[in-house]
Amino acid sequence: MFNKKIEVANFVCKFGEEQVLLDRLEDVIWPAMQSLKHVREIKAGSLFFVDTELVLTRVGDKEIPVLVGRFVKNTTLKRDQIFREAGLIQDHEELETAPSAIFVLILENHRLLYIKEVPGAPSLGVFASTCTSIFSAEHKQFLSRLKEESRERHAINQEEPVLSLKALVEAYPYPRVRITPMTDRGGLEEFIGKFDRISKLAIKLLPTNHEDINNDDFWKRYEEVGGALEATPQAIFTEKEGKGIKPEEVVVQATAATSAGNAGIKISGVGADGEILRGNNEDFSVTMSMEEVPEDLKDVAVAAVEKFDSACNEGLIEKPVVRDAIKHWMRRFIRRRFNG
Repeated sequence: MFNKKIEVANFVCKFGEEQVLLDRLEDVIWPAMQSLKHVREIKAGSLFFVDTELVLTRVGDKEIPVLVGRFVKNTTLKRDQIFREAGLIQDHEELETAPSAIFVLILENHRLLYIKEVPGAPSLGVFASTCTSIFSAEHKQFLSRLKEESRERHAINQEEPVLSLKALVEAYPYPRVRITPMTDRGGLEEFIGKFDRISKLAIKLLPTNHEDINNDDFWKRYEEVGGALEATPQAIFTEKEGKGIKPEEVVVQATAATSAGNAGIKISGVGADGEILRGNNEDFSVTMSMEEVPEDLKDVAVAAVEKFDSACNEGLIEKPVVRDAIKHWMRRFIRRRFNG
């Protein structure tokens, strides 16, 4: 039986440097994720969303709006030969298959709860690249609507300019999506335990959805330097004289940098058998068991959000800091979308 679990990640969607997910939620993100509205064609088949809903969940007395749905990879398995007692036999067969994952995107803090329903379900990386593709397709339609609206205003009032596509793209840049798995200290320690010697640690600070991040002074300094250089901050540490980097310090620094889901970690070195080992966030990501997944996606959303909230309260996951401006936006959004 397939063991279902919730993968926890930070979902960042940026439209240029100023606009983020919530800025374009209602005119790009939500329309793009409607069931089968956009289909991404790939060599092995196609990728798309189905059963997508805006759901209002509740933890205690707090209302939490989420996007929930299924992400499907529609493909065909092919075989060229099979094995029997007589040996290998040429046997060409095809089998249609559509493995899926359930996604729950918590809007106020951009945390993504991702549940693979069957073996072979698409990965978080495929989900991220598909979101970029599908959001971009919807964004193109959004820009076309804005251009047409400017034409209509110009027809009524000649002093109103007809906006060019170039001007619209400058004002409303195309989206970029990045999904960073949340890391788990226990998983990180277990992974680092596989190394006989760690030769390199690279920590790359990543852009956020404008949420507040509690970086310590060390990482704040790197952010300041990166801002001055107009470059992405990155710290690279290498071993001295082949002695290896202290594994306990790798745990401390990597945990501090990645706990909020805004840093990419790469660790490389040598294993006990002398083999080269490399790893990143996905190798020590946070997961939560979910043995029974409800049939109704609304119930899945409620159960997943409750598990996430419990993990935050228990200190297993760093509790996201939600800015007051976002809280205010959410209250207005809930009234408009769910309370009439």
